[in-house]
Amino acid sequence: MAGEDSLIRVMYNWFTTGLQFGNRRSEWCQPDGAGLLHKVQMCAFGRATAFIFEDIRFFTGSKIELSIETALQNEEAVFIIRVRFMWQKNLQHNIHRWAYRNNARPFLCAVRAWIAIVRRFIRLMGRDSDKPLAVYRTKLYQTRLVTSDDATRVLRDLAVDVYKLTKKEDIQKFSSHSLRVGACCILFATGYPPDFIQRVLRWDSDAWRKYVRDLVVTAMQVNVAMNKAHEMPLM
Repeated sequence: MAGEDSLIRVMYNWFTTGLQFGNRRSEWCQPDGAGLLHKVQMCAFGRATAFIFEDIRFFTGSKIELSIETALQNEEAVFIIRVRFMWQKNLQHNIHRWAYRNNARPFLCAVRAWIAIVRRFIRLMGRDSDKPLAVYRTKLYQTRLVTSDDATRVLRDLAVDVYKLTKKEDIQKFSSHSLRVGACCILFATGYPPDFIQRVLRWDSDAWRKYVRDLVVTAMQVNVAMNKAHEMPLM
């Protein structure tokens, strides 16, 4: 029921992309603060550290590039989006990753999320703005940049609502960094190999392993292994 430009709708889009790309905080939102438009974290390249308009490119399923105007007028033709990570914490700059349309689970679709993000940015900031893409409109109709504080607050509210958390120490485990942790856990839990996880989430080492949490799904996978072992011939 929230408005298209409200913080909760903005977070829905960014959490969708963040869980699939393992976004670092600096790659999409601003440091803690009020999110004022003139307070943008800048990188060594003289531009915003976070994603900006020119970092996003649209393609058909055949990898034919579409102009932004064509893409937004024909959203169903956009099957692939290329996202450029111009600046990264690990200094592996100017690389890109692909997002592919998810028609099986549209609510998990990073392509749809990126389209919504770009469309909102044009609506609030204009086509030629070089500000970060993560923007929203306050209840007083002021445009603000999304900050780490915003992301943490929304994630903790969600954790309380979904998991019925009441202890402060449990709630405080959630922060804007939870998106990167969550991406690691999802790929690990679904059985993808270390090299795949490391590449997709843009690590230049196996440091991602420390982000994997103790997961219930792991216990379920142990049951599968035990059941298979029970069916094996005696040794």
